[in-house]
Amino acid sequence: MDIDKIKKENKELNIKEIKENRLILKSRPTKFWFNLTGACNLQCAHCLSNVTGRKSTNEVDQIIYEKVIKDLLPYAENCLLGGTNYGEMLISKNISNFLEECKKNFVKVNLTTNGVTVKDDIIPKLVEVCNVIGFSMEGMEEEYEKIRHYKWENFISNVKRIISAKEKYGQKELRLEFRFAVHCENIKQLPKLIEFSKEIGINRIQVMLLRGDVKSQKFKTLYYHRSLANEYFEKAEEKAKELNFDISLPGKFSTGTFEKAKKYKPEINTKPCYNPWNTVSIDELGNVTPCCAHYEIVGNLKEQPFYDIWNSELFQNLRKTVNTDPDECCFYCKNRILF
Repeated sequence: MDIDKIKKENKELNIKEIKENRLILKSRPTKFWFNLTGACNLQCAHCLSNVTGRKSTNEVDQIIYEKVIKDLLPYAENCLLGGTNYGEMLISKNISNFLEECKKNFVKVNLTTNGVTVKDDIIPKLVEVCNVIGFSMEGMEEEYEKIRHYKWENFISNVKRIISAKEKYGQKELRLEFRFAVHCENIKQLPKLIEFSKEIGINRIQVMLLRGDVKSQKFKTLYYHRSLANEYFEKAEEKAKELNFDISLPGKFSTGTFEKAKKYKPEINTKPCYNPWNTVSIDELGNVTPCCAHYEIVGNLKEQPFYDIWNSELFQNLRKTVNTDPDECCFYCKNRILF
């Protein structure tokens, strides 16, 4: 099987079908989200699982796993592994094998991990197969430990092992980043984190707003500390510019009024979304959703062939409406601007 040829033809067909606004597709996704497990080795203070419970602690079923290998990997260019459930992918029994399958199928992996369990035998595969490894974290030292209940020194030791492997194996294109959930008690560490990241060899910091899903964490969110947020976002911008460091920051907060802001209706056609044509998300239970943001389950791989789900009525409807008359989930999706 000529994987390069299959991928090239699939991508060309996918682009053609997008341009023609096709509702039923012959092409397959060029990118997909996947979760190998629902289990995690941490119990973080801010995790929504503390409120809702875990959807599962299951390993991905073999039937689902084999369908992903057969029906997606030969066609896809990228897999976003983890980050769309409460699971930690590096503790999955399938992680090593899945990385090997991605390597065989020339699929690059964007991994989200808490960095707690990093076994020696997996590190060479990670730095070879991944194009991005993102370490989830909430501050440095004591601030990190208050949320994660794990030693900061041990976390950083694992991060440094991967940085060393990146250098050892000459993987210059691999991007290592901290995915930093910011709140009122850790935001002052942001300039220091930029300096620390630059020093140890982290390439980027993606700053995200801590969600207030857990009652004890609610008033830590920066919606209640807007001036503080804006002050340290500016300091972070200055420090990143000074060190020529890559950082992604949320937008500045409005501080002029406490009145409820009116919803702004963006011009849909200026920020088109192509996710319904080229992406899909699959969890460890086999549930298929259109992307990382859309909540509606389209089908289940244990019960249906992938191609039937991919061209189901819901997917066809999304392709028909996402850029003309989208539902609320799509209309206000913050990820629209990324695709």
